[in-house]
Amino acid sequence: KIEVMTIVKDLSRAQSPEEIFEELTSQNIFVDALVNDAGMGKVATFLDSTIEREIATVKLNVEAVIRLTRLFLEPMVRRNQGQI
Repeated sequence: KIEVMTIVKDLSRAQSPEEIFEELTSQNIFVDALVNDAGMGKVATFLDSTIEREIATVKLNVEAVIRLTRLFLEPMVRRNQGQI
């Protein structure tokens, strides 16, 4: 039996990955497959974009993935089970 859970969070907020991890951990839910599928792109060219927009893109597309992976990988390794 495969169960899928979708959690809606704003991953541009640095604390969101920790909130997700804590929410699941507090319910004794162990993640067997983490799908890092958050991301965003831009419509403007690099020169037409702002530095703030570029940094926000990097924070979401890279930082959120690193934070989520870091949180969920250790329990997977301890259980010798899981995929990212």
